[in-house]
Amino acid sequence: MRKQGEDTAEYEKRISDERKKNLERMAESLSRVPFEPAQTFYDAIQAVWLYQIMVWAVKEFTQAG
Repeated sequence: MRKQGEDTAEYEKRISDERKKNLERMAESLSRVPFEPAQTFYDAIQAVWLYQIMVWAVKEFTQAG
């Protein structure tokens, strides 16, 4: 039981570290993407995703009546 708990804690720490890196990368990309051209493929994908979300939001808002 103790070994499983230690394994789970280690797994959660590794996942949280990976999540933190992903969020930091996302924040860096989003600080540039709407205002400047994409510098990397990741930036370009982030821009496409951002624009897609904005189009969807506008569409939903205008259809709400």
